[in-house]
Amino acid sequence: KTYEDGFNLMGVARYHLNKNWYLLGKLGMVRAKFDYKITDGHDSDSLSDHNKYNIKPELAIGGGYLLNLGQNTDLGLGLTVNHVFADSFKFGDDSDDKLPSMTNVLFNATFNFGLG
Repeated sequence: KTYEDGFNLMGVARYHLNKNWYLLGKLGMVRAKFDYKITDGHDSDSLSDHNKYNIKPELAIGGGYLLNLGQNTDLGLGLTVNHVFADSFKFGDDSDDKLPSMTNVLFNATFNFGLG
């Protein structure tokens, strides 16, 4: 089992292909630590002692669809792929300064509104 703890800070650029469809890109950094638990098939687990936070670059690309609800309001549905560029990692590694490379896919829903 793995455990991650941290946060990311990213800048976002969004390009509208037309009234409804958009592409987006994100670039930034993640500050996180990574712990894991090794199970040997019995009730005994061991938890790693990796308590050091690391800062690594992060990149994301994605896109989505905006459904116009009228009066400066829309509902958006999107999909984004994020990747953290970090270290190669093997379970059992004793180094406290390693954060593994990670890729994840995020589905999101947004509600956008404007005043006026």
